[in-house]
Amino acid sequence: MSGSRERSEKIRTDLHFAKQKLNDLGEIKLDDSNLIEIDSLDVPSLYAGTTNLTLDNTLLDSIEKSSGVIASIFLVHDNKLVRVTTNLTTDGKRAIGSFISNDSHIYKKVIRNTSYCGNSLILGDWFIVGYEPIKDKDG
Repeated sequence: MSGSRERSEKIRTDLHFAKQKLNDLGEIKLDDSNLIEIDSLDVPSLYAGTTNLTLDNTLLDSIEKSSGVIASIFLVHDNKLVRVTTNLTTDGKRAIGSFISNDSHIYKKVIRNTSYCGNSLILGDWFIVGYEPIKDKDG
């Protein structure tokens, strides 16, 4: 297997593992009545079952501890993907509130309900990444 195919398979496996851990918490839902401020944005709370994932890094820290994977969860807000929880740090601070703009090929793929695997410049560093849309029952 080539290095590129091996990396793609590893990303898919990591995404499946993370999605399973998320699904184990319960149904995904947004609560527009419970807004949380992230930087200067008021975003709805994102739940998996009864767990409010917004600003709660417990799930992603557990994924990193189990698999070594750096992970983030984003919400679509103001035509961008806003990072609402993460184990990605820069200068010792979690990268919560950073975002992917709507002119990004990653944004365009995710918005179209398509996975993305490839390279991405994140906060000044290159990463091999995988993005998988997560939707609530209303899409």
